Amino acid sequence: MLAREHTSRAFIEAMKQLIDVHKQFIQVPITAAMYDVEIADETDVQPIFLSELNIFAPTWGLIEKTLDSTRLLRRAKEIDGRLNLIISKDKEILNLYEKIKRYHDVLAIHSINTTSIALMIGLTLELRDEDLLNLCLATLFADIGFTEVPKEQFVTYLNNEKADKELVHSHLKRSIELISTSTYCRQKEIIYGILDHHEHFDGVYSPNKKSGEAIHLYGRIIAIAQYYDELVGGYIGKKSYTSFKALEAVWNERGKN
Repeated sequence: MLAREHTSRAFIEAMKQLIDVHKQFIQVPITAAMYDVEIADETDVQPIFLSELNIFAPTWGLIEKTLDSTRLLRRAKEIDGRLNLIISKDKEILNLYEKIKRYHDVLAIHSINTTSIALMIGLTLELRDEDLLNLCLATLFADIGFTEVPKEQFVTYLNNEKADKELVHSHLKRSIELISTSTYCRQKEIIYGILDHHEHFDGVYSPNKKSGEAIHLYGRIIAIAQYYDELVGGYIGKKSYTSFKALEAVWNERGKN
């Protein structure tokens, strides 16, 4: 009964009208095709990767509110377009993202939030377009290795403030194995960014015994993005900071984490 109702012409037309109203007030683009590709019409924009990210984590939309440079905003939109072109040629990237989304809401939202933060950092550092593309993908999939362990173990890891060092090592290995299913993600910059994102700048507690500038730039950016989002998101232990306090905490950890 419900299945017939949701595929009826009246329901589909009502949904399209709702989408039209949504577009007038909300900047996140949605289309009927995102509900079911079979009911897309010629006026529908094809569902794109970053549009879906917007729906599940509004933090991505903060890019426009945070960056006050017209040039940087233009570059962000260009990166959006190029990422979608990459994904259209490498469907495995979307499959990897779906794997994260199906695993745990916290991991999915955290991965998306940190990707948007890393992109903003990369833009302000004036990184090349190719670096920005690779940084986004390295950040998005930095923690995908956790999807290979039971959810209960992942939750315990979060509640114990990431004290399980063995799990840190194993998830890095699993992350590289998983992203290697994507032709594009096999690039060494993406791999090094993922491998190095748990390294500490002072070398203390670094899984791979790296320190300082020996840590790949992507790894350093991802570490900052993740630390900030963990503080404001309250994912780790019982910590939950305001944006200002989180920035202050990140600043105070300079030269260490």
